[in-house]
Amino acid sequence: MRLSRCYFSARNSAKSSIDYCVDAVRKHDYEHYLCALLVPRGARDAVIAIRAFNVETSQIRDLVTDRQTGKMRLQFWRDTIDTIFKDERAPDHPVAMALAHSIRRRKMSKMWFTKLLDARETNLADLPIQYTKQVEEYAENTNSALLYLTLESLGVKDVNADHAASHLGKAETIAMLLRASSYYRSRRQTCIPMDILLRHRASQEDFIRGNMTAELREASFDLASLANTHLLKVWIFLYISVICV
Repeated sequence: MRLSRCYFSARNSAKSSIDYCVDAVRKHDYEHYLCALLVPRGARDAVIAIRAFNVETSQIRDLVTDRQTGKMRLQFWRDTIDTIFKDERAPDHPVAMALAHSIRRRKMSKMWFTKLLDARETNLADLPIQYTKQVEEYAENTNSALLYLTLESLGVKDVNADHAASHLGKAETIAMLLRASSYYRSRRQTCIPMDILLRHRASQEDFIRGNMTAELREASFDLASLANTHLLKVWIFLYISVICV
């Protein structure tokens, strides 16, 4: 009877943790919530846990008033990931418990969690985006890393799928930047890298004021074209992956 109670208690705990993660992703990342519904049922909880982890860490910059507090919150997740991969008991946090359950079942890599946390910490500095390469590096360590973890949770081991995930993460990051124009204006920042603005002689101040000049349109189109280039590469690698099966 004791074993039975422990078993059902563990199952109920795992279920309540996943329910929390589902609610968090549905509320804060609805697009990826919908994508998770298309994932095979056996891997769905893992994908939801990964996305809930992203929700928790991506919100930190906007929830704190200073960088040090943000680093402390990220340290909690660093310690949590270390604890899980040491096969020790995860903290009593629903996302941490769901991650622990999923990582142990799906054999995901610690490296991608660490890279994502490193990228989030760098982003706490809230500095202007100087170069397009910075956007792509940040994308590789955030959105692409999440896709690598998704592939691992699905048991996919394919170099072409990895390349596709890399480019898809970059395309998604750029699209998210452009879509967040109003958010960046509210912070008196620009979502377009400075090297693109300079190339088109576009004004950062015009962007912040919402003056959509011809130069700013060209700069925005330039950045959007880069996203499209990455998206085309996704289709190429997916095609190669299919014909090589």
